[in-house]
Amino acid sequence: MTMDRRTFSAALASAIAGLLGGRSGAQPQMPRPATPSANAGAPPAPAPAPSPSPSPELPSLGMNASFNGLRLFPGSEWYRDVSGAPVEPENDAYLSTLGMQNLILEGLGYYGIPYFIVDSRLQPHVPVILTQYQSESDTVWAPLPLRDDIVAGHPANSVWPATPTDADRHVVVFDRATHLSYELYRAYRRIDHWQAASMTVWDTDAGDLQRPYGWTSADVGGLPILVGLLRADQVATDSIDHAMRFTVAHNSSLFASPPAMHAQYWGTGAHPLPFGKRLRLKATANPRHVRSRYTPTVVAALKKFGMIAADTGTPLAPTGDTTVMQGSKGGVDNDITMDLSALLTRDFEVVTAGPQTVHVEGSAMPEGQAPVIASFSASRREISAGTEVILTPQYSGQALAFLAPAGGAQRTPALVTDRPTRTQWYSLQVNNPHGSVKASRRVIVADGPTVYAHYDRFIGPAGSVRNTGLSRHSPWPISVLNDAGYRYALAGAVIGLLDGVYDVSRSSGDNIAAICIPDGAPGKPTVLQAVNTHKAIIAGGGNRLAPLGKFYKCASHIQVIGVSVNTDAADFCLDFFGQNDTGLYVGACLFSGMRSAAVNIAGSYVHTYTGAFLQKNHVEGTPGTHLARLNDTLETHLRGNTASGGASAVWLDAGGNVGVVVD
Repeated sequence: MTMDRRTFSAALASAIAGLLGGRSGAQPQMPRPATPSANAGAPPAPAPAPSPSPSPELPSLGMNASFNGLRLFPGSEWYRDVSGAPVEPENDAYLSTLGMQNLILEGLGYYGIPYFIVDSRLQPHVPVILTQYQSESDTVWAPLPLRDDIVAGHPANSVWPATPTDADRHVVVFDRATHLSYELYRAYRRIDHWQAASMTVWDTDAGDLQRPYGWTSADVGGLPILVGLLRADQVATDSIDHAMRFTVAHNSSLFASPPAMHAQYWGTGAHPLPFGKRLRLKATANPRHVRSRYTPTVVAALKKFGMIAADTGTPLAPTGDTTVMQGSKGGVDNDITMDLSALLTRDFEVVTAGPQTVHVEGSAMPEGQAPVIASFSASRREISAGTEVILTPQYSGQALAFLAPAGGAQRTPALVTDRPTRTQWYSLQVNNPHGSVKASRRVIVADGPTVYAHYDRFIGPAGSVRNTGLSRHSPWPISVLNDAGYRYALAGAVIGLLDGVYDVSRSSGDNIAAICIPDGAPGKPTVLQAVNTHKAIIAGGGNRLAPLGKFYKCASHIQVIGVSVNTDAADFCLDFFGQNDTGLYVGACLFSGMRSAAVNIAGSYVHTYTGAFLQKNHVEGTPGTHLARLNDTLETHLRGNTASGGASAVWLDAGGNVGVVVD
């Protein structure tokens, strides 16, 4: 991962230090998600299900609710008693890199990470669009409430004076029906889905090693967040029985496994502590003052279980949930934070915790059998809308498998029934520590609102996987949005943009368009088409680049149909520049807010484009904005285009054009 994850850390550490007086600082049946047959619009309502009967063993529902004694990840390294573990030989070197820091407890009324408990028999599954770390994410619809206050840093669950956009924006949701934990990094709620830089799904009935070695998670070190939180339900009942997650201000090229699965190296620190390594509070160390009745409970846990390096952030900072605990003087319990802040780096020691193996980032990972997909089939290839389709996955060697948009997470292969109302791609992803494999299957709805008989790829709010464009059968769905390294659509493919808003406002400074279509192939058009006209909206844009691409060279047979683009930052929506380009069609599109023109066709050679056709488009803007800016084109047709707001539906002549026809 890159340093962008932790820009908030320094400011947070400084501000907290100011507050502290200037110190430095028999598992249940896996239910099937509600069928997302339309795959767009409002999330589908959950299938009717009886309300689960309350029981002492069942976790409560809601924000930072009690787990009522349920142990997550039983047998995990998080529960190892290290009170008698030997001190690492490199202890002094590790501590010198950590520096002389105060312990800063994040949470319990300060800037912590909330968690939310749901029951997927009652909570609808919604799409999750994955962006920055999609290639190391789990692609599945998730039972995530569409509410902002479950995001870490939201004012509703933190008294810390920070805007949510400044933070890592973690979302942690536990499903008590399946014992799965859904953990997101840089998460944003949209109208009918979530968007996140990454999503990891953990089986909390299993052990530490579930996902491929070298994969990150919502934490840099590839660790689960929920199990390492200092939770109020445990503090209040004196039942902390696990190590705590804590952050460091450096990165390492090493990671200790288990429990870590990933490393990251910035080149900082002479001897950085690897992710997965554990600090233990010395038996003789204690806070100078004990103001809070909760302090002895936390101190005892730090001595018995310690804390595990999981992420970058505030130095020497274990993380709690965001429950506002009542202190001795009422209000937020500052007392426990003040008590623990007296502990310094020198009060801890790095211990050897069980049979850990230290791995180097980029080196060969432990060998083992990757999962295998034997087959992934649908009962019917072509159906009428609403007809039942049975999906049959066959795989082995997995920790977890994921079917999207219908099917959810699976521990073992199971049939999935869906009733799509329009042509639907289904994806299957299977993970274990030694690899991740994917497969896809398409079911064509012949009489649906849109027929996709020739569609090859889709982009939409059902999750994404990275696609380099090198493989013949790329995984579904590909994402070319918001990933600076992988934004190229396949040449010679039809790309379907599903309904929804695609926010590209965070593309500022990337110097790359939201969607780029590389060289086409004669007779094999590259088509970017909305599922329903003007329902796929490309919005925002942080720079003046064309959001649907710039500088296409040797492009052939490109079609853009029914897409709405709304940005006041870009000069053009499509920017074609090159030579020997043929066959451009732009139809039924809505363009608004362009600075110059919606479509720019220009080149350094005479008659760059042959056969450009713009039909039934609408452009909105200010005076001086045109539908098209043409330069050195041959046989360009503009037919049935309209304009409003001062924009011109015709073309701006930039010279060298031959045979432009407006009819």
